[in-house]
Amino acid sequence: MAALLTLGRCLSAIGDTESSLRTFVVALADATGSGNPGGIADAVDGLAEVSCDSGDIELAVELTALSDALREQRHVAVPSVVTFVRRDLIDLFRAQLDPSGYAELRRAGAQRDVHWVVERVTAERPGTGLAGT
Repeated sequence: MAALLTLGRCLSAIGDTESSLRTFVVALADATGSGNPGGIADAVDGLAEVSCDSGDIELAVELTALSDALREQRHVAVPSVVTFVRRDLIDLFRAQLDPSGYAELRRAGAQRDVHWVVERVTAERPGTGLAGT
């Protein structure tokens, strides 16, 4: 799991958004299949980073809200390696969205589930081989 998450972040850092997306979707599937709540939340955070990098700020806000909700429900801490990235993302969200829109997206995201994540992130990328994953 850690290797997939690290690979996804590395791919994202070099600008390979589609490979990063695929890697985080695989990590999410693996974490879900093994019942790893921290891995699920970490993979959702990775997908939030990819969404932000792709310009879909609203999806990224919903995904970070979902990962926060998952961590709270299952009493899982945010890994220190992710803390700074999340802080930067949240600052970006707040700078680009009005406070009520941000709060609304956070509420919506906190109500989502893992199946919604996979459907949402793959639906808009049919050329990645992920459509219908």
